[in-house]
Formats: sequence, structure tokens, C-alpha cells
Amino acid sequence: MQTDRIFRERDGAGSMPTPAGRSRNDGRVQPRSSVVTSRPDRREALYPRSRGPQPIRSAFPPPERPRRCAVEEKAPSAGREEPRSARDAHQAGGQAILRRIRESWTRARTRTAPSATFRERLTFSSSKTKACSPRDGSVPSWRPTRKGPAHTVEKCAALARANKPKELIRIRWREQGFPVIHPVLDPPFTVRRPNRPPFSGCDLIRTRRCRLTSPPGARDNDRRHRRGRTAGCVGEAVRPGGSTGPGRRHKALAQKHTEPVMPKESYADRILDYLRSQEYQPRELRQLARAMGIGTGEWGDFRDACKALMKAGRIVLGPQNAVMLPPPPGRIRGRFRANPRGFGFVIPDIPNAHGDLYIPARWTNGALTGDTVEATVRKRGKRGGRMIYEGRIVDIVSRGQSRFVGELHKQMRRWFVVPDGNTMHVPIFVGDPGAKGAKPGDQVVVEIHQYPAEDVEARGVIVKVLGPRGEPDVDTQSIVEQYGLPGDFPEEALEEAREAVRRFDPQAALSQREDLRKETVITIDPVDARDFDDAISLRELGNGRVELGVHIADVSYFVPKDGPLDREARARSNSVYLPRLVIPMLPEVLSNGVCSLQEREPRLTKSVFITYDRKGKVRGARMAETVIRSTKRLTYEQATAVLEGKTGRMSAKVVSLLRAMEKLARTIRQRRLREGMLELDLPDVEPVFDDEGRIVDVVPEDTSFSHKIIEMFMVEANEAVARLLTERNLPHLRRVHGSPSPASLQSLNRFLKVLGHPLPEPPDRFALQKLLDAVRDRSESFAVNLAVLRSMQPAEYAPVLAGHYALASEAYCHFTSPIRRYADLTVHRLLTAYLEDRRRKRKTVRIPHSLEELREIGRLCTQNEQRAESAERELKLVFLLRLLEQHVGERFEGTVTGMANVGLFVQLDRFLIDGLLPYDLLGDDWWEVDARGGCAVGERSGYRIRVGDRLAVTVVGVDVATRRVELAPAEPIPGLERARARIRSTQQIRSKSRTTAKSTSARRSRGPTRKRGGSRKRR
Repeated sequence: MQTDRIFRERDGAGSMPTPAGRSRNDGRVQPRSSVVTSRPDRREALYPRSRGPQPIRSAFPPPERPRRCAVEEKAPSAGREEPRSARDAHQAGGQAILRRIRESWTRARTRTAPSATFRERLTFSSSKTKACSPRDGSVPSWRPTRKGPAHTVEKCAALARANKPKELIRIRWREQGFPVIHPVLDPPFTVRRPNRPPFSGCDLIRTRRCRLTSPPGARDNDRRHRRGRTAGCVGEAVRPGGSTGPGRRHKALAQKHTEPVMPKESYADRILDYLRSQEYQPRELRQLARAMGIGTGEWGDFRDACKALMKAGRIVLGPQNAVMLPPPPGRIRGRFRANPRGFGFVIPDIPNAHGDLYIPARWTNGALTGDTVEATVRKRGKRGGRMIYEGRIVDIVSRGQSRFVGELHKQMRRWFVVPDGNTMHVPIFVGDPGAKGAKPGDQVVVEIHQYPAEDVEARGVIVKVLGPRGEPDVDTQSIVEQYGLPGDFPEEALEEAREAVRRFDPQAALSQREDLRKETVITIDPVDARDFDDAISLRELGNGRVELGVHIADVSYFVPKDGPLDREARARSNSVYLPRLVIPMLPEVLSNGVCSLQEREPRLTKSVFITYDRKGKVRGARMAETVIRSTKRLTYEQATAVLEGKTGRMSAKVVSLLRAMEKLARTIRQRRLREGMLELDLPDVEPVFDDEGRIVDVVPEDTSFSHKIIEMFMVEANEAVARLLTERNLPHLRRVHGSPSPASLQSLNRFLKVLGHPLPEPPDRFALQKLLDAVRDRSESFAVNLAVLRSMQPAEYAPVLAGHYALASEAYCHFTSPIRRYADLTVHRLLTAYLEDRRRKRKTVRIPHSLEELREIGRLCTQNEQRAESAERELKLVFLLRLLEQHVGERFEGTVTGMANVGLFVQLDRFLIDGLLPYDLLGDDWWEVDARGGCAVGERSGYRIRVGDRLAVTVVGVDVATRRVELAPAEPIPGLERARARIRSTQQIRSKSRTTAKSTSARRSRGPTRKRGGSRKRR
């Protein structure tokens, strides 16, 4: 159907021009409701008789998803005749629309008519339109780029045919000089505009007075048009209280389309994540849209996104037009991750739609965790209508690890090392260890030279003896060797650090820095801290405003770029904080010396000054290079005591500053929570050692609000620096934390539904906030918080324009710890260049690091940070296992935190360590396990064990080498015993019933019993 209709009126006659060879009356009968007669008086009321009637061009190009309709003015193009359409009835209907609009303009009497040199054009704009600059530069116009159904005309027709157009239409003139039509509803109704901000245009109202009817020539039998695809894209008539106007259908439409419409570019990721989910079964496109909850107004964008994905080859159509993921390539290269049970997975270097490739145990070909491998792909079978793939490793490109740490054993005449952890699952045979003086039971480092295969054993050579297993500091050295953590600094780096200390002169630096040595500045750090890299000051500005000063050690002053010290710091990337051992990023003469903000010592700093109002909102921020002198060095315990009123001999200035800091930190925290910041509640314990370095106990981690004070201030400083660098388009390393994928949120929601805490669809930060608040101080709190943490993407360093999801920050970087993080040092160098160029009034900033260099630094910092976190976590686990070895056979209370096919994971309350409770020890029953949902159900008993349930368990065994704890029930589970008692009772009743039934059947089969004194015949 042709959608572009053009009409013209000739001067004085009001007749329609006809193409050559066609008469005015071509035999077509125009509908009565759409016939427009020539009425000179109305034309003269709108246009002066001296000028004559204006030529009018009305275009009706209805797009597929109309958003609004507007009346705009545009200079006519003289001398151009448009061909007339064959549908005169449709033309007359459009002419009637313009007539009604002119009448409403005349009755409104709000302003005189437009100039005669302009003509009006009625256009319909949608998401498929683009702005076009007019030739005269006065009036913006909108030109549709796509055609759509004809039902967009019926809305204007219905509006123009209303019985009381004066009450329904109001004219409002824009500053540009063109009129805009607005509806005027009855007093009890207001206008709701869902899905978008207010705009200038004609808001069409679905009411009983303005019933929509198809225009002449429209396809009335088209179901897609009749149900109104544009519902929700126009204003809905609603009462002030929120209820919908006349008709139930309008209420349903208003409720259906109050959700924000997703941008089209985000549909691709949403579709792919849904197809990757385990629950997806191949289905046709419309069924897929319904399963994903795609609304009627979103169908057009959803369909376009699917077409784009098909064109790119990222999705395909399978049998019966089912939407499916394309098969993976025949050969995949990636990193191998082994499982203790023999099988493993290949993580592809180039991600594909199917994710990691499963490798059966018989086809691992001797690959170890961390190896780079190549694998062929084959079909494994179908599951739920989906094709499942598996692989076979055909080549090991490179080995990820050649050194292993383990315990030396001797069996018969052979020596072998059992590696720690889960990287290597077979022993490594070694030659005569006498050359190194190793003895059975020693912890050693072995260099492997023959890797294991199907019929080949692993062989290696001992390169280092750490000492008897279990001795103090041997476990620490084992973790250092296992993760390849750095050791001593090279001599050239140490010499450069010593030279920087000798050159340090704070008095000479005052000429180009702000002097803050008289300000009250304090540091708050742990008791055993030695590198103090941040200090805090606070100043009242009046009128409820305060200025927060965050002062960070100026490490860039001492570490020039590309020197020996800088190269070593970049290779380390960060300091590693292990129990009883710190591996610093910088030599101690800097990290614990001139860079550390020690009490009463002048130090060079970079300061961020942030101004806040009463509500904790940022009202301004500035950067400066400063010199400070720390007034007081506080520990977290001392700060907590002062906030609790135990001031002791603390000075009044420090006490007043601490209380003002607490007030501001609470205000900032509340503001950030309102913005969507997530706070996870994951308790932890700290090991306690004796003088010899042996672990003797654990204590809960300190979670007092003094930690929150420093945390909030550091987050605000990082965000302020990132905001400043972003506004000036300066490339820098950001701390990026992406939003969780829909697939991970779907798995999380499945787990939460079992616990009775389902998330709304789609879940956002605020839904996660409500969830975390709902489970606070409950038995399932740890499991829920851990599940939310696992659903998140890992944070990383990258020079990309991306925000931080958990902190609800659009721009975030690390600035506050340059002593222990190289990423912060790069930001400090950029700030040094920026402040120097601003001081010298240069127009450009000299960038110290190129974009490619920042990418490489970001990858290295992310990798080394993950390595340090893994080492710290595993060493703490080793110490806890050493302590738990002393409590084998004792009873502990615990909480179920997870499920596996072999048993339950129970976390001990005292040690916060997980142990495995096998299902076999729970009694004679078969258990159906839903590991993803966190639930196990006994088939016979019907008893359900869920994550968060409390259990009493006994520690049966501890294996430090494999990091495993074996548990057993300390007492019968009450609910399970009641279920079994109920089953036994039911079985007894059934047994008695069967016995009674058998006896009755037997008596009936023998016939009537014989009485004394006679007999009775059988019938």
C-alpha cells in the first residue's frame, strides 16, 4: 500500500489537482465520513482573503513504531507537482484532519495565524527518524526513514473527528514559531507519558470519547494493527491516584508499558545470554520473544536485533525455524582447567557462543591446569533439544607451570613428590634427593622435565628444600614458590631508591606546593601497618558545607618513569599481603620511609579537596600538590574507641575531627546506597600466631564503622579524580566493574527462588540491595552474599570508558594507594603532568603513558592482582587447616553453604571454612541434588535440605595437601528423623493392611467356615 499521500489546493477553488489523463471524478465513491467540502468562510477565517488560500501539503508516512505527531511549518517548494494517489478516500480523510486542526487553531485564539509564506505539514516521528536542518534555519523538521502501517493515521483522524474538539485540543506555540497540538482531558484525568521524557507533539488519548477507528483504506483485518502496536508509546489517560481512565483495556496497557524500553543495541547481548543459558530450549522467534518477556512495543527492535545477529552468523535457524546458537568451530585453542576427578574444560582464547569446551578424562592427553592447548570439537548428543559438544586435546602448545611444591615421600626404593593443591593430580617421581639433603616429609620444590601422559609417568628434579612440612614459615614459603611471587629487589632498583631518598628535601618543594603542615591531618590504619599512604583532613565552610581533604603520598616524585625501579615496580604491579609476610611493590626505604605518611614528619602528597552539602552531595572538587605533616597516627581500634566515647588522652582537635568524619561518612554512605551501591556482608576471620609463628586461634575480622570511614573517603577521592580526568579527556587506567550477565542473574535467581527470595525481572542494583537487606543476620546470609558475589564479573584495570557496577559509579579509578598499586602510580603521573601544565598555562597536557601502554599495564596489573589474592586466600586456608587438624573429632555448629553430587558443603561457624558432608552418612536414602538451586531432596523420606540450613557436624579428617575437610553428622537431623519415622509408620500401616487383606482373601477362597454340629455347602 502506498503510504506517501500528497494533496494540494489551488488558489480560490479549493479543488484537488489531477494528473494528466484523469478526470476529477474518476468513478470512485468517497466515504461519507471522510468527504471534505469546500468551505471558503473557514479558509478565510484562517487566512486573509487578500492572500488567498495557502497551498497545503499533508504527508502521511506512518512509521512502524510511532512516537508522537507534530505540526510543523516548512517553506514550500514552488513549481513542483506531486502525483496524485489512487485512493481518493484516504486523501479526503487526510484533508479532513487538516481542516479540523485549523478549526481548533481558530477557536483557540491564542495567537494569529502563521505567515502565508509557509505551509503546514503533518508528520509522524518515531525511533526510526532523524533530525534534518531546514533550509531557512528557523524550524527543525523530522523526516521518517521507514514506512509503517496505516493505522497511525487513524489516531489523528479520531482526534479530529471528536465531538468537542475545543475541549480535546489545546494549542501551544513554541519559541521557534510553530504550533504544537496538546490534548486537554476532563478534570479528573491527567496524562501519563510512559517510556520516555516529555516531548513536543500531539499526545493521542485512548478514551471512550476518542474511539479509534480504521481510516479509509486501512487494513482492518490485520490483527497486528487492530491490537495497537503503538500502545504505550502514547500518553495514557489515568486518574491522579494512578488508576487508569475509562476501560479495563487502557489500565492493562498502562501497566504493561510502564517499564523502560530497552535500547536496541542491548538486545543482542540479552538474546545471546538467554540462548547460552542451561534452561533454553530451541524455539521459534515469536516463542523466543514471549519466553524472554518481550513486550508488544519492543517486538520491532527485538526482531531487528535477531536479523542482525543472523546476518553476522552469531545465531542460526535450526529445524522448524528454531533459533539456535551456531556450532562451535572444529578446532579450538585456549587454556585448560583440570578437575580433580580427571576431566577438564578448555577456556577458548576467542570466546564463542557455547562457552567453555568440556574434555572427558580419557581425552585430556596429559594436559594440566594453566596449559595452552588445542582441541578438536565433536558432538556429544542432545539435552533438552540443544546440541551438546565435547572436545579432545590434540596438542599442548605451551605449559603453564613447570615448578611444583609438595611433600617428599619414599616407597620401597623410589622417591616421589605429591604436589600440593589441585593443579597436578599425579605424583612426580624424582631421582636420589641426597644431593639436596632432602628427607621424607620435607616440603620441596620440584622442576618437572617429563610431563605425565597415558602410559608415561611424571618425572622431575628437586631444586629447593623448604624444610619439614608443618614447621613455621614453611607453608608461607611453599605458597610463595607455588605462585611465583617475587623475592628480593635487584641491586640497581635498590640503588635508585636510595638515591631518591638522599635527594628528598621537603623544604625545597614548598615553592610549588601548598603548605598544609599546620592543618589537623590524621591517618587510620591497621596495627601492624608500616606503609601509610593516605591521610584525612576536614574543614567547615559554613552554610552546612564541609571540605574533605584526602592526602595521598606522592610516589611519582620518587619513582621516575622507565627507570630500573619503575620497571621492577611494574613487573610486581602490587604489594602482596600474606599472614606474617609482606612482599612490597617498592623497596622499604620508600614504602616504609619517605613515602609513608608518618606522624609529625613532613611528607609530599597529592591532595583531593571535595566540597559536600548537608545531604552529602558533591558540590565541587579540586586537585593540588601539597606538603603535610600528620598530626596523629591512629589504629582502627583507637578510632573506634574514640567514636564510642572512650577518648582517653586524645587531643580535642583529633576527637572533634573524628566525630565530624563519622558524620560525613554516614551521610556519604546513605547517598551512595540511594544511588545503588552494593554492600556485601561476607564475614572473615583473622589468624592469631604465637611467638614461633604457629597458628593458635582465629578471631572475627573487625567490621567497626571506623573502617567504613576510610573506605567511603577513599572511594570518593577515587571517583573525584576519575571524574576530573574524564571531563578533560585524559586517557588513564580505570577500575572497571561490568554489570552481571543476564545468564548469571538467571542462575542467581534460580538459586534464590529455592530460598524464598526471588528477584524481580529484570533484576537491577536496587533489587539486589533489597535482597541483601532481607537476608541480613539470617542463616542463609553468607550463602546469598556469596552467590551474589559469584554472579558478578571480576573487576579489572583498563583504559576504557566504563563504570563500576557495584559502586554505582560512572567513572572510577584507583588513586589512593600508589605505594602498593602500580595502577595508582600511573594516575599520579598523569595528575603531575596535568597540574604542571595547568600551572604553566599550557593548552595541552603531556600524556606520560600511551593508550597501548596503558592497555598492557592494565592487563599486567589485573593478572598480578588476581595472583596475589589467590595466594593470600590459599595461605590463609592452609593456616586454618593446620589449626583444624588439632580439633579432629570435635563437634561444631555449621551452615549449609552449597551442594555437590557427592555431598553437602557445611561452613563451620568458628573457622568459616567449608567441609564436605557425604550423602552416604545421612542415612539410607537416595538424594536428588539441584546444585544450581541449592537444594537436595530425599526420594524415600521426602526431606529437603537447603542452603542456609543449620547442622551439627563432627570433623572426621583434614587433608592440608588437597585442602579438604571431611565431616560427619554429630547427631541425627531432627527433620530427617521425623520424616523417616513417618515413613516407617506408613510402611507398618500398609504392611498390616496387606496382611489383613491377604487373610480375608484366603478365607473367601476357602468358602464358608464349618460350624459345629453340621456342615454348609459352598455356593
